[in-house]
Amino acid sequence: MDIEFINELRAMLKRDRQSAIRFRDDDWLRKHCIQRALFKRATIRELTASHGC
Repeated sequence: MDIEFINELRAMLKRDRQSAIRFRDDDWLRKHCIQRALFKRATIRELTASHGC
């Protein structure tokens, strides 16, 4: 597994978290950002577990 790919996913996860904070007054956008962040976090865990990173 390419560590650069995982690092890019982590960077996108951080941006999604920041977006959720920025859109805290808009329930739909906040929920959407949180769902994307949770999906990316699960993907990172899955990839690192399956490839032993």
